Amino acid sequence: MCQKLDTKEVSGKVVFCDNNDSSDILGQIIEVQGAGASAGIFVTEMPDLEPFLYSFPSIILKNGSGTRVKDYTTGASKATVKSMRFAITRLGTKHAPQVAKFSSRGPNPVSPGILKPDILAPGVDILAAYVPNRPFMEEGGYKLATDYALLSGTSMAAPHLAGAAALLRAVHRDWTPAAIRSALMTTAYVFDNSHTLLKDQGTGHPATPLDFGAGHIDPNKAIEPGLIYDIDMQGYVDFLCGLGYTKKQLRSVLRRDTWRCRENRPDLNYPSFVAEFPKRLRSLTGKNFSRVVTYVEEDTAFYHAVSVVPLGMKITIEPSTHVLLYALCSMLSILSVKNKGPPHIGPHLLS
Repeated sequence: MCQKLDTKEVSGKVVFCDNNDSSDILGQIIEVQGAGASAGIFVTEMPDLEPFLYSFPSIILKNGSGTRVKDYTTGASKATVKSMRFAITRLGTKHAPQVAKFSSRGPNPVSPGILKPDILAPGVDILAAYVPNRPFMEEGGYKLATDYALLSGTSMAAPHLAGAAALLRAVHRDWTPAAIRSALMTTAYVFDNSHTLLKDQGTGHPATPLDFGAGHIDPNKAIEPGLIYDIDMQGYVDFLCGLGYTKKQLRSVLRRDTWRCRENRPDLNYPSFVAEFPKRLRSLTGKNFSRVVTYVEEDTAFYHAVSVVPLGMKITIEPSTHVLLYALCSMLSILSVKNKGPPHIGPHLLS
């Protein structure tokens, strides 16, 4: 790791940094550049393509390639760099997609029974249009503008979801926002291109529903979701009432002066289920979830409920089988989750 470099030793040279803290690439680049080096080679499993990182000649390598470079630099009597140049763009690298290290995680602090996040969308190193008359970055005292830029963040993932929602609305003009969200969530996928569970970029370990929500969006599949979980206005009113919102708060959110709290329960007709239990249980504890599913396809369909049951839990779904005909049929499903006690079981996504 490059820290407190001696200017006399590195001035005019290419510096190789074997990072122990792979998340601090910017700090490493600043240190190498400040010491007067001509270029730097850095190792990390979490590269970003933020332009300001590369105003100094740099190469970012993953651990595998970085190890080979390290072996060369430590083994050669006089290690040299002949050239540094962009060679190829690699497609289909494993593992992808992943949960970005900066992505927000659950559980939902306001209502833990609602799974958050909802879904994943592309949000890392996205090439997008940028305001051309606004400085994008500053380098060497000059303010630089651009028509396009690489950016990362939720602000990049959000337009992907908005675009997918707009396409769905164009196909299904009678769908509500809740129906569109349901279609996107229930058709999302949770396995990467190596056919394993989506990984957390920050840790390299398999992610959980509290990291990826329902999974990564698949807009094409969302066009024909089969079943949707719809929510009307009264459903949202009952949900807010169940959360204990005051009249002033309800008026602010609902943008109306009159409403009726029909049921005071903080539960929505949501396309996910989260069951919370205390860490230490001495007796059998259970929770019931009720959902109304709406069939939106044009053919007769047969649905059978399948659940993957976590250790120490029992799940019952009634009815377990649906035969649905076209005509926007709706059926009520009741899912019962019971915790048998220790060991502690945390929140799980059940679909």
